[in-house]
Amino acid sequence: MKSAEDSKLKRVETVFKPASRPDAGSEPNTDIVAIYNRALNPDQTKCGGYYIDIGKEESVSNISLSISMYANLVLLIGSSVLGRGDDQQGSSLMNSLFYAISRLESVPATIILINSGVFLVSEGSPILEHLKSLEKRGVEIISSASCLEYYKLQDKLMVGYSSNMYSITEKLFTAARLISI
Repeated sequence: MKSAEDSKLKRVETVFKPASRPDAGSEPNTDIVAIYNRALNPDQTKCGGYYIDIGKEESVSNISLSISMYANLVLLIGSSVLGRGDDQQGSSLMNSLFYAISRLESVPATIILINSGVFLVSEGSPILEHLKSLEKRGVEIISSASCLEYYKLQDKLMVGYSSNMYSITEKLFTAARLISI
């Protein structure tokens, strides 16, 4: 569990070296920019914006850009199909979505499945391969225990783990970003 102090200021893994300036002569450009993301807190900022620190470092070389836009991103999946309309088309769209997510360079931190979404982590699911790939890459996959019980899928859970609504609610409320599908 992270301390309250940890959640106040989070570095977003971003450091880069801007292009050299024409007036810099033969000296290498040594400006460093680090971007920080403050946790959403009404006392800190209305929008939870980014804060940029710019400094000069004399011994810098080979700094690369590595932005993790998905840091503490939680996906909430409430159905086994994507969208409304034909369920067969919705199932195909869900498969395409998870294929695309599994191919991203940066992946969500957590995927939470509720209601009929728990069919996606159960035996026979067309997206198990994608979910297992995501789990291997460190994505936490959580299914609602009461939903698994309701659909009689407790023994058919193939990826991730089941949890109660208290733990799921905590994940939802501590997410930096939440996308509900």
